[in-house]
Amino acid sequence: MIEPGKSSVAPHQGWLAEMKQVRGLRAGIVAGLVCSSLFACAYRGTPPAASGLVDSGPPALVLGEFQDDYGNSFTVSAEVWIQHPHGRYTVDRWVPKRQYLIARNPDGEWARIDWLELDGTEPWTWGFCLSAWNADSPEAAEAVEAVDREDPRTGCNGWPFSRMRLVGAP
Repeated sequence: MIEPGKSSVAPHQGWLAEMKQVRGLRAGIVAGLVCSSLFACAYRGTPPAASGLVDSGPPALVLGEFQDDYGNSFTVSAEVWIQHPHGRYTVDRWVPKRQYLIARNPDGEWARIDWLELDGTEPWTWGFCLSAWNADSPEAAEAVEAVDREDPRTGCNGWPFSRMRLVGAP
């Protein structure tokens, strides 16, 4: 950045080179403002990051290859939640502070998947609940509050959370 009263160019380059630097700096500032404005206009509502609910991403606990206590296989990444062979959800956003994610299935329906960490249930390290699976919008899926993490045996819409173990764990 150019400090007032100081030139960042050699004296022999003259005022033209200094003006090019100033114009470049101004162009960068304008480009940043335009990009910020476009994002704000394109996003309806309060962006998840602005709401204070979205962290930097999913917790490591729920990422990887898993099997649930019903024998189903899962692949969970930051971008997708797959129940092999037939269920695939594209993750829209993770809300780790409240332990859920919002995702969309290939039919265009929205889901909310809540999770909880399990303690003392090895090899089962965490459980999940498909709280909403056919919502019309991400907002409708997110509004579902059907879980009771205090009672994992009945806290998923009256049913147990599905317990998950890392594939390869005993």
